[in-house]
Amino acid sequence: MNMKKMLSRALLFSVVLCFVLMPMGTTYAYRGLKVALAQPSDKNADDGSGFVSKDETVYVILDHDGKVLEQRVVNRIYGKGEIKEIRDYGQYSSVRNMETSAEPKVQDGQIVWDGQLLKKGDIYYEGITDKELPIEVSIRYFLDGREVDAQSLVGKSGNLRIEIGIKNKLKVTQPITYESYEKGSISKEYEHYVPFLVQVSYPVDLNIFSDVKADEAVKVVTGRTMNLSFATFPYPDAKVTFEMRGSNIELKPLTFTVIPQVPPVPDVDMEDELKKMLDGVREIRDGLKQFGAATQPLASGGKQMAEGKQALERGISALVAGSDELDESSDELIAGFDVSVQGFNELKDGVTKLAEGLNEVAAGMNRLAGSAGEVSSAVNSLAQAASQLQDAANGWAQNMAPGLLQLVNINEEMLTIAQKLVQEQPEGSDLYKLGQMVIKQNRLIESMGGPESIINSGAQLLGAINGVKEAVDKLKEGLDSQFIPGIQAINDSIASLASGAKATLDGMEEYQKGQTAYRQGLVKYVEGVGDVADGLDALSGNLTRMFTGMDSLVKVLEKMDEGLSAMDSQGLSEMEEGIIQAIDDMRFAKALKQRMEELADGYRSFMDNERNKNSSVQFIMRTREIAYEEEAKEAQDVQDIQPKMNLWERLLDLLGL
Repeated sequence: MNMKKMLSRALLFSVVLCFVLMPMGTTYAYRGLKVALAQPSDKNADDGSGFVSKDETVYVILDHDGKVLEQRVVNRIYGKGEIKEIRDYGQYSSVRNMETSAEPKVQDGQIVWDGQLLKKGDIYYEGITDKELPIEVSIRYFLDGREVDAQSLVGKSGNLRIEIGIKNKLKVTQPITYESYEKGSISKEYEHYVPFLVQVSYPVDLNIFSDVKADEAVKVVTGRTMNLSFATFPYPDAKVTFEMRGSNIELKPLTFTVIPQVPPVPDVDMEDELKKMLDGVREIRDGLKQFGAATQPLASGGKQMAEGKQALERGISALVAGSDELDESSDELIAGFDVSVQGFNELKDGVTKLAEGLNEVAAGMNRLAGSAGEVSSAVNSLAQAASQLQDAANGWAQNMAPGLLQLVNINEEMLTIAQKLVQEQPEGSDLYKLGQMVIKQNRLIESMGGPESIINSGAQLLGAINGVKEAVDKLKEGLDSQFIPGIQAINDSIASLASGAKATLDGMEEYQKGQTAYRQGLVKYVEGVGDVADGLDALSGNLTRMFTGMDSLVKVLEKMDEGLSAMDSQGLSEMEEGIIQAIDDMRFAKALKQRMEELADGYRSFMDNERNKNSSVQFIMRTREIAYEEEAKEAQDVQDIQPKMNLWERLLDLLGL
């Protein structure tokens, strides 16, 4: 059952509890009998000068199984004032005045009495009828769990269970009309009955029975008799059950007293509370709709982030891989740089020695000009210096040139990286400053002509050294024939070479300072790359956790949206409909209760409920006693020797009244 039906049915259940449970045989302990008397009216008197009322008591003799054997109606007519004629209604097979010899006129279902009889007292008359009763009784007997005939119980012993079924036969087919909360006036077909209170009484002889089990009965013990009293409202059915253990069983009569009466249903008015609840549910529904609308952009943004997740992860992975590769090659890069610096220092030493040699050559040439004898010695010294210079130049060609070429390539790569850092990194950051330093260093190198200029100068120097060596050799070969003209050329070449060596040394000094700063920056750059790689690894892990959380958040938001939709459509919507249905059910229950009261108040006469307006009615039904035949015969003999009683007295004696 959904929430709407549960709510509405629960509220309806609380209002018409008695009506719902009665068909299932629920019995209520009876704690009092109230007979509704008719209000005074003059409709039974034909002269309008007084009023007449009637009490109608239907006495019924039942067989042991509840079958009707005999039924008589005793009518008490009373009133006051001047009444000429009293007119009562009902189909009787015979009518008899129970107090006087006065006879009524009986014709076409009318019993007409002389109104003057009331001046002597109330009129009591008896009518015999076989009209169908509004209540049907069935009785079953079980001895030790087996169903038996009542008459066969006499003298038996064992556990006796008596089951009494009571059925209401006054079904009403009129619809119940009430005002619906949203649909206006509604007439609803609903099976209902004229309500009757049925009191069931049984006197338990404690000399015969013990261990009495009757949980729904009121028990009153008087001497050796326990009187059991049950009260039930058959709607349309009810059941009364009790058990007891008997020895030499005999059964007293079961007595049923029936009057039209509404069950004691409490007045429950929750409509105002239900309306407040309905307003609250509607406000909740509006709030949930607003909340759901607010979560949709958040879920959409989460989905977009999830879609960009893979591209971001790929970019970070590539950056991390590049940083790792750079970090792995950083040691080799620094080592190569150190080798190049070492080669540069050797080149610088060679150039220094070259300058010193040139100075010596210049001095020798000066001395050569003064003394031919010294020329031979100078030539030898020059040959030695040329050999040393040639060795140094060759060493430079073998060691320094490759390092400088590698340095040129490294410098170009670092310049590209530095330019990218300056473009992409925030101004003032460490990486930005490093890029600026590399660019400044490159400009300094370019102002010196660049590494290529050094290489070209070295190549020129090597060529010059080779020329010197060749000149010395030629000088030795042609000292006499070529010495004098060659001195001037050598002096010029030496002067030019000394000037170039000095300029080279100055440039190399500046270049060395730049390389030192460059190396320090390179070391910091490599360390920074390592830190960046570690940071990227951490960032990658944090992003993974973040996107995992974002995925979970999106799923939660989607489920929340589904839950809110389900809550609104299946929960709150049904609750709203259920509250409205509950209000309708409560109004229906009020209308039903009012109908029950009208039916109970309107059932005034068993014999003619349409025409006997100023009347009240009750039914007293009783089963026969089950006893030993000898005792029954003895009782009959005693009755035969007693004074003869009239019909009224015998009827009262039969009913134990």
